[in-house]
Parts: sequence; C-alpha cells; structure tokens
Amino acid sequence: LAGMESGYACFCGNDLDYHRHGDAPSTECNHVCFGDHTQPCGGDGRVIVFD
Repeated sequence: LAGMESGYACFCGNDLDYHRHGDAPSTECNHVCFGDHTQPCGGDGRVIVFD
C-alpha cells in the first residue's frame, strides 16, 4: 500500500487494516499532487491510500 498526505508526503506499508479508522469525508482530502495537479493527494492530516 502507498499513500499521500498534503500533496507531497509519501507513506508506504503492508498493514491492510487501514479501514479500522473509517473513511474521512472527501472534502477533507482537498490537496492535489505536486507532480500532477489533476490527482487528489490527501489533505492536512489525511492520507489518500493507493492499493
């Protein structure tokens, strides 16, 4: 799994139990990726997960 926070911070891991915290409202994942401004990339304190 990989995730992005605030458009620039990258995180990787192998724990598939990320659903235990629930989904954040999509309005809280309002930052775009620095490399591709058309892609959402998390928000302040919010990580968008790519699996």
